[in-house]
Amino acid sequence: MVQHSAAARLPLLERLGRDGHGRALDRDGLRDSVGRELLRLLNTRSGPRPTGALSVIDYGVPDWSSCYTADFEDRQRLARVIEAAVRAFEPRLRAPRAEVLADPGGMRRLRVLLHGALWDDGAGSAITYGLALDGAGAAPLGPAEGA
Repeated sequence: MVQHSAAARLPLLERLGRDGHGRALDRDGLRDSVGRELLRLLNTRSGPRPTGALSVIDYGVPDWSSCYTADFEDRQRLARVIEAAVRAFEPRLRAPRAEVLADPGGMRRLRVLLHGALWDDGAGSAITYGLALDGAGAAPLGPAEGA
């Protein structure tokens, strides 16, 4: 029988959904649940970042459309904003580190590789989520695209 830690419990909004019922997640379910939350987080726009701790009203990431996607420093700034948002709003992904890369397929598109560790049953396992950002929002990259 699989043991589940509190960290592997579904977030509130997923528990309220059709299939939630407050159940705990196995490792694959945890990976998928965190991936869905990362998509929600990166698809939500927030206002300018406060200098202190982030609160519920700061959920999301600021509009990045003014970034010059070919500029390394702009991509680094966006990576730090994404990392701060993940630390504040998705605690199931520990020690997040974002890499924001220019997408060779388009000037207004970016690729985000989000590295971290998922914690289940008191043990962490390294994971990388690959996400594509464009004017329409964030979407998962396919397995071959994520690396």
